[in-house]
Amino acid sequence: MAEEKLMDETKTVLSEQRARSASYYWGNGLYTDFEKAYGKYLFVPFDLPIIAPNDKDKFVKFYFEKSTNATKVKTDLLSLQFDGSDYSPYRTITSVSRGGHSDVWSANQVPEIYTEFPEIFEQIHEYMPFIEEKDFRWSMWSSNWDVPAHRDYGSQIDAPVGIRIKLFDNNPEETLYMKVDPLEWETDNFDVTYTLPIPKDTNSFAWNNLRQKHASRYNKGGYRKILMIVSARELGRCITGKNLNKYVDLLDRSVAKYQKETVVDQWTNFTDYLTIKESDPINMVLDQR
Repeated sequence: MAEEKLMDETKTVLSEQRARSASYYWGNGLYTDFEKAYGKYLFVPFDLPIIAPNDKDKFVKFYFEKSTNATKVKTDLLSLQFDGSDYSPYRTITSVSRGGHSDVWSANQVPEIYTEFPEIFEQIHEYMPFIEEKDFRWSMWSSNWDVPAHRDYGSQIDAPVGIRIKLFDNNPEETLYMKVDPLEWETDNFDVTYTLPIPKDTNSFAWNNLRQKHASRYNKGGYRKILMIVSARELGRCITGKNLNKYVDLLDRSVAKYQKETVVDQWTNFTDYLTIKESDPINMVLDQR
């Protein structure tokens, strides 16, 4: 296998990615009040009912019959070996909307999932009203083996906006874990790693992709997980104007309910990840409520 040429993971690169995302979402690249208020939340379980197909066995069978191995189509921040053909860390099904879910990974559009399991999408729209469009971008993933710690490409907003929904999991324990990863620190002994503390009464949550890397362990012996990912670009497009306040309401309610499970950053600040000019004003994007 040939080693892929990776993007440098530096404050400059993450700052540029974040500025592009913020400009796309909010019309400018300034550090926002939303990030100032919620960047400290590394992991937030959502105060929402469990989102699930009506017939879980039918769904799992459908998924593994229709999913295909994803391959990389664009360089990103994931430090893995791959030659573009036989390497695949995931099996996937992707949305059919606007070219699929990801700029980095290959798509596998399966339109019949919308008619076979409409209840999944109906629940998402009901419980997450900030996602208004029916054809929002998403992907479903199931790991083929261990996935090393990495940040997702192009999702560097300093807030818990990396939304996941665990649609199926028969592992004996949680396999997703996070590593707080500040950049350009002088000390080498900093290590904060934790397994996601997902409560039993919800299966949806969000994490801060800027301040952390996420990874997963793969258990052999017939253990499977199907994780649904709401596209970070899609979420950014959704949570503008009044919809941002809908998302903030969910975050506030969730943090209040899951005080023990919510992970708050006690170790780093946004300046450990981003280069923000001191002359840049903080931009207010939250509507007055």
